[in-house]
Amino acid sequence: MIMAYVLNDDQKPMSGVDVHIVTESGFKGVAKYWDVTGAWLTCDKAINIDDRVKKWKYEDAKIKQ
Repeated sequence: MIMAYVLNDDQKPMSGVDVHIVTESGFKGVAKYWDVTGAWLTCDKAINIDDRVKKWKYEDAKIKQ
């Protein structure tokens, strides 16, 4: 099952969980949402500091053996 992206204006992810994001300028990366501050945090170099998150999705977990 592939999860679709959720619009950031409609819903936020669980706090402190890594999610895939797409910014308003079209860059993709990984970030965390912190509900206490209402801010997104990332160390992803593809994301500019002034860019806004447009949509996000959780990663599908797959067991590797």
